[in-house]
Amino acid sequence: MATHRRFRSHRAAVGLAVAGALVTAPARAEDAGPAGGGDRTSLDYFSEQGQKPLTYWVEPPRTRGQKIVLASLAGATLAAGGLGLYFHLESKRASDEVSRFSGDHSGLVYTDEVDRRRRDALDNRTRAIAMYATGGVLLVGTVAYFIWTSPDPVERSYADDAEEAGRQTWWTPVPGGAVAGASWTF
Repeated sequence: MATHRRFRSHRAAVGLAVAGALVTAPARAEDAGPAGGGDRTSLDYFSEQGQKPLTYWVEPPRTRGQKIVLASLAGATLAAGGLGLYFHLESKRASDEVSRFSGDHSGLVYTDEVDRRRRDALDNRTRAIAMYATGGVLLVGTVAYFIWTSPDPVERSYADDAEEAGRQTWWTPVPGGAVAGASWTF
């Protein structure tokens, strides 16, 4: 019985493939153009009309000023995050000292030293929150500036590169590949 199912699914797959070929065959015949040769001017890369300069896309580098601003923003982000971490750890240390000195809350009034450490812990906590927030804002600003200043790609051709370098290049497409050559001037 399993063999019968396998044969039946194989027969269905072959049927679907044949149906797909029959449906797409008229569309492929229309694309092929007259006598199955197709439109030779648009598809033939080796004809005289089809020869165009070979081009590629390049993303130019950012300007020096943009790099300086990006580095400054990134540095300020790291500095703000580092200061936030420092104040956070100081707040934690002072808070642990207050907890160790006072123990469980018994209703007793803090001594001046314990009260000063408690205020230091609260102040450092506030500073840590402020530095973390500042670092987050700077990080968002850095990413936004990085995206905003990304240069648009520029289309270049090999002929342009050759002229800039003081050399001549030849690209001649031939069936099955291309012939390339170059000459330099000194």
